Amino acid sequence: MTQTSSAARLIPEVGDNAVDVTVYGGKTGEPVQLATFWQNESVVLVFLRHLACSFCREQVTDLQLRTNEFLKLGTRVVLVTVNRWEETRKFCSDRNLLDPFVCVSDPDRTAYHAYSLSRGNTSQIFNPHVMARGVHAMLHGHFNGIPKADPFQMPGVFAVNQKGIVIFAHRHRDASDNPDVEDILRAIEAGN
Repeated sequence: MTQTSSAARLIPEVGDNAVDVTVYGGKTGEPVQLATFWQNESVVLVFLRHLACSFCREQVTDLQLRTNEFLKLGTRVVLVTVNRWEETRKFCSDRNLLDPFVCVSDPDRTAYHAYSLSRGNTSQIFNPHVMARGVHAMLHGHFNGIPKADPFQMPGVFAVNQKGIVIFAHRHRDASDNPDVEDILRAIEAGN
């Protein structure tokens, strides 16, 4: 059995402290610390690839369908994008994302780097599985648009409890690898 050295370990993982960095949000795209979101409630940080991504649109819809469950658990869903604030705000406004959803922008990818979310390679973006999942997403109304940000940025999802501890960590293996919302909800119930 091979052990992974601590230098090669992706951070944060389940049980680690969540990483606090500055992103942009609010009404005018002002700086906000990620930690402000988990001070009073648990949080799901959803790092999107880019706003034209069909899989990201699908994931946001899947999360929206479970809004009442997030509210019952006292959990905020923070969508983090690599797009500029104006594009992020429009994306969220167009989808009528209300409580418990909050949208923030990270165009410098400071938060993405802090959560070990790197750029993907060609096979993570274009492979037979991704193409088949893309057809599925389109059949359900989630179409790809023209990216205004890096289409190779890989996404991820992290749940953080009120103590600032990561209780769920998912780094996408490929562009279409959205985690099951049920798994996220179970982790929140167990970790609160």
